[in-house]
Formats: sequence, C-alpha cells, structure tokens
Amino acid sequence: MAKLPSRGLKRLHNGAVLSEQQLASPIIRWTKPQDDEEQAVQQYLEVTLEKAATPHIVCLASPMRRGKYFLIVGNQLIVEPRNSIQALELLFKSFKVFGVDVPPELYMVYDFLACTVYGIISHSSRSSVNRLAASFQQAFQAEVGNKE
Repeated sequence: MAKLPSRGLKRLHNGAVLSEQQLASPIIRWTKPQDDEEQAVQQYLEVTLEKAATPHIVCLASPMRRGKYFLIVGNQLIVEPRNSIQALELLFKSFKVFGVDVPPELYMVYDFLACTVYGIISHSSRSSVNRLAASFQQAFQAEVGNKE
C-alpha cells in the first residue's frame, strides 16, 4: 500500500500525528499471520476480549498489507469475506443488522456510504458529507453522460 503524505493526517492536541494503522483501526486491524489461520484469529480474539469490540475487520497480514479478511462483531468471528470490498460492505451492514452503535470516528464514513452507495438515507445531518456526496453524484452523472 502507498504511504499517506503527512499533509491531511489527524494530529493530536500535543502535535503528534496518528499513524496510518491507528487511523484505520476503527475499520481494520492487522494481526500477524500464522500457518493456522483459525488459531491466529482465535488468538486475536483472546487478546482483544477485554476491549469493547465494535464491528471491525481483522486482516491476517503485516500492518498496512493485504491478507485474509475476517469480520468480527462482539468478539465473535462472523464471516470470512472473499475480498476487501466484501469485508467493507459486511462491516457497514453489520452495524444495522446487529444493532450496534457506529463509533464516532466512523460517523461521516457511515453517512457517506448510506447516502451514496446504499441510498438508505437521502442526506446526512453533516454538511461536509452532503457536499462530498453531491460531488460524487455530479462526477458519476458526468461519467454516465460521457458514455451515452
């Protein structure tokens, strides 16, 4: 994966910059791959058992690398998605299906996907999400118009 530039990264009050891995952690967390994938996921669950486990993706790979994906909800392995896109889709849907509150770090991402991808809400209460959704819609319409 390409490394993000420092511009635009979230900074803490003391000026420290959050790592890419920390920024991604509400969505995906990496754990060291092992020969026995089932054992690797079980060890991950045992280590994180104490923490509040909102739905998230676990990837068996080195940090910021592709690997095998698993959807975790309430410290339970729910499903093994085929790829990263399916993992994200299942993660998004799991909040609603399992009645779990969306973490504050994901409010805007959740709203954006709800507006643009799934159409389950017509607009967000967040103006920045609405502006981004409108930009995507305009770009999509322009692309569709160019193909006709």
